[in-house]
Amino acid sequence: MSRIMEIDLEGDELEGFLTPSIGNLTELVSLNLGRNKFRGPVPETITNLKKLTSLQLCENYFSGSLINGIGKTPQLNGLWQLSSFDLSNNQIYGNLPQFPLKIRTLSLGHNLLSGHITPVNKLRHLRTLDLSDNRFSGGINKRIFMLPDISHVNVSANRFTTLEVVEFSDKGSQLHMLDVHGNRLRGHLPVNLITYPNLTEINLRHNLFSGEIPAEFWPRLAFLWRSLNLEYNYLEGSVPKEVNRTSEGVQGSFAHNCLTCPKGLQLCHGQRPASDCVGRNRGGDLS
Repeated sequence: MSRIMEIDLEGDELEGFLTPSIGNLTELVSLNLGRNKFRGPVPETITNLKKLTSLQLCENYFSGSLINGIGKTPQLNGLWQLSSFDLSNNQIYGNLPQFPLKIRTLSLGHNLLSGHITPVNKLRHLRTLDLSDNRFSGGINKRIFMLPDISHVNVSANRFTTLEVVEFSDKGSQLHMLDVHGNRLRGHLPVNLITYPNLTEINLRHNLFSGEIPAEFWPRLAFLWRSLNLEYNYLEGSVPKEVNRTSEGVQGSFAHNCLTCPKGLQLCHGQRPASDCVGRNRGGDLS
C-alpha cells in the first residue's frame, strides 16, 4: 500500500470521514478527493505525506479551522513539496496558516475563512490565488502584486476595505487577471494598474470606489485591457466620447455609477439616480 503514488477519486460520490490511515501512504505524490461528500476535519496524519505535490479536496463538506481549535485542519507547512492545494467549496473557518513555500496554486474560495491574508505574501512561487467568497477583512496588500510569478488573483466577495497597488517598474510582472469585486473598497481607483504590462482582465465592481476614472485607463482599453468591470460603485465625471470607438470588443460595464456618458456607449448604460449621487457630479448622457 505504501508504494501508491497517485489517488484520483474525484466525483465518485464518496461520503463519511476521511480515514487517518491516509497518512500511511507515504509515497503519495498526488491526492484528488474533490467533488465528493467527505465531512469533518482533514486528518492530521495527512502531514505524513511529505512527497505530496498536489492535494485536491474541493467541493466536499470538510470543516474545522486551518490553524487552531478543536477539529483543526493540520498544519500544511510541513508538506515541503506541495505545489497545488485546493480546499475550495468546503466549510473551513478561521485565519490563514503558514503555507509550504513551493505552492504555485492556492484555492480556498467559498469557505468561512477570516482575518488578514498576509501569509500569502511569502509565497514567491505563487501563480494562482483564489480566496473568493470568504470573510477576509483589512487590506489587499501590495506585496501580493509584487510576487514574481503571480498571474491570477481572485479575492472577490470578502470584506476588504483597502486595495494597495504599487507602481510596477519591472516589465517582468506576470499579473494577468485581478478580481476584487464584492468587497468594501473605498477611495479612488488605483491608477498604478496601468503599470502591469500583462494585465488584461480587471473586475472592481460592487465596491465603494469614488472619484473620477483615471484618464490613464482609457488608452489601455483600446490595446491591452480586454475586460474592465466598474459597475456598482460611486464613480463620477465624464467618460470621453472616443471611448465609443476604442472600447469595441471590450467586456465589462461602467453601469450604476454617477458618470456622465457619451450617447450610445453600451458599457455605460444605466447610471445611478441623482439621489444616489448627492455631493457628486450627477450622471447622465452627453448630448
